[in-house]
Amino acid sequence: MNKIFRHKKVIMLTGLMIFVTIFIACVSILLLYNNAQKGVSNRLIDIVQREKSFTQSLLKDIDANESNIIEHLKTNISLGLFGEIVYAKEKNDSIEFFITSKLSIQNLKISKNHIDAKPMQRALGGETGVLKSNDYAGIPVFTAYTFIEGLNWGIVAKIPISEINKPYKEAIIVLFVLVILLISILSYFLSKTINPIIDNLKNKGKELVLKNKKLIQLINELSLAKEKVEESDRLKSAFLANMSHEIRTPMNGILGFSSLLKEPKLTGQKQQKYINIIEKSGARMLNIINDIIDISKIESGTMKVNMKATNINKQLNSIHTFFIPESENKNLDLVLKNRLSPKDTNINTDSDKTYAILVNLVKNAIKYTDKGSIEFGCTKHDDFLEFFVKDTGIGIPKNRQVAIFERFIQADITDKMARQGAGLGLSISRAYIEMLCGKIWVVSEEGKGSTFYFSIPCNETFKKEIDLESIDVAEESLNLDLKILIAEDDETSSQFISIILDKYAKEIITVKNGTETVEACRLNSDIDLILMDIQMPELNGYEASKQIRRFNNDVIIIAQTAFGLSGDREKALDSGCNEYISKPINEAKLDSLIQKYFRKQ
Repeated sequence: MNKIFRHKKVIMLTGLMIFVTIFIACVSILLLYNNAQKGVSNRLIDIVQREKSFTQSLLKDIDANESNIIEHLKTNISLGLFGEIVYAKEKNDSIEFFITSKLSIQNLKISKNHIDAKPMQRALGGETGVLKSNDYAGIPVFTAYTFIEGLNWGIVAKIPISEINKPYKEAIIVLFVLVILLISILSYFLSKTINPIIDNLKNKGKELVLKNKKLIQLINELSLAKEKVEESDRLKSAFLANMSHEIRTPMNGILGFSSLLKEPKLTGQKQQKYINIIEKSGARMLNIINDIIDISKIESGTMKVNMKATNINKQLNSIHTFFIPESENKNLDLVLKNRLSPKDTNINTDSDKTYAILVNLVKNAIKYTDKGSIEFGCTKHDDFLEFFVKDTGIGIPKNRQVAIFERFIQADITDKMARQGAGLGLSISRAYIEMLCGKIWVVSEEGKGSTFYFSIPCNETFKKEIDLESIDVAEESLNLDLKILIAEDDETSSQFISIILDKYAKEIITVKNGTETVEACRLNSDIDLILMDIQMPELNGYEASKQIRRFNNDVIIIAQTAFGLSGDREKALDSGCNEYISKPINEAKLDSLIQKYFRKQ
């Protein structure tokens, strides 16, 4: 800004100097012109006085004959290249010009009252002076006039005003050229001075326009971010409200029917019915908790992929078997199609995640289908496996077919026929599929049904796994006479584990923290099995297992935790545990693990 002000000051000073110079030049020319006119006047007066004296001398020296004087004057009269001297006399009512230096008006007669005769009229009237007038041809002239006594003649010396102005016209032209030159110099100076300023201002203007665009873009981005935050807050609020409903509903079933089981006159049939309801409510609440844990793990970026040998056909068969009862309750046909060939069924992937994806998709299909059928299966395409789950349900509007894969979206659907669920299943499934380098998409028509597709790489492997659930718990192997240590700080969980392990045990020892667990192992070297809770006071299960392995490598340690997060199994195995089971403990799965390590050969 200071630079602009400095240049502006210089420009103003320069302009003022030029103006003063032009003003001085104009005043000087006017003064010179005025002085020139005075000089011409004086010169003309001198000429007419000289001619008058000369004529009067002729009158004395030669024969005083008018004709002789006139002839003598004609041969000697001269004013110069541009001027003219005229002699005239009055004759009757007119003026007769009889002598002229240019012979242009010789013997010319004009009226006394003629405007061009005014200088001569004054001379013949006995006056002496100067006058601006027009000559007989109408040309502006500067004249001096006087009267010659004795002859009664008038004498006028004149010169065209244009001849007087000519040098000053040239000066004006020179001044004009000078002004143009000065203006050109000023323009050049201004161009050198102002152009950088203008360019700088243009650049500043462009920068301001760019900044303005960026500001508008930032405002739009902030507005969009604000809308997203508001949308997120709204969805999360709706999600929390839905979670409250989803958790309270199964809790109502569990607590309500648990209270009904206390009635003394309850029949065996009703008792079994209430127990089934409690189990279903517990399973529903466990699914909700698992979804919340999974989405938290995904959002925090701590969910890991655990690649291992996976039999896809076995997973498809297991899911089909699992959902048959639920589909039959709704009179739906559940059809498994397009099983893989034996050579393609074994791949290297995260089996837990593929199983969870399929369970979510089939469960959703059953939930949103009231009549018709559900088909699911898998086909191989080059290096990918493509899974599909097709239903004849309510379908998905086109404007919701992208949104349904976002978190908490179901909580935002204002649907009078809204189904139970947290609205996290598809979001979790998409996250799992992306972790496995796959993709998921949907083809749907509202009112006619939907088909969900997802694909994952088929990294083939032929590593065989032991199917724990296929191991039968033989009646003769139930009495294993094991010495079992249950490390569990929750009294209820400890009692439950003691009950389901009683059939295998000759002795059960219970402890409530990691320190007691290590000490019990030191004092009882013949312990066969430890059920190790991971989250315990004083010393957690991981550290307790590591310390036990320093002095006992034979005891079987099965880690059990309520965390249920991906990667917990690997962490447990790394700390020295033999196996891992998540809470709530499935009795059949625990039986399979015990049979795996202690079944009689």
